[in-house]
Amino acid sequence: MTSTKWGIVSSGKICHDFVNAIQALENNADHEIVAVAARKIASAKEFAAKFNIAKVNFSSIKFDNNFSRRS
Repeated sequence: MTSTKWGIVSSGKICHDFVNAIQALENNADHEIVAVAARKIASAKEFAAKFNIAKVNFSSIKFDNNFSRRS
């Protein structure tokens, strides 16, 4: 069976918790964290080093907090 490959898009606390949970699974060989991206390259590199993630990237996208809701 092929492992599920995960790309993490943030280096915040929820993503830390998510990666810790994946690594704590009894069958964690079924999951592989393959990349991390963050708005700041330094925080992406730090996250990657902490969790032994090979690919690091950053995003210059500015997220807009004014999401419109559809009825």
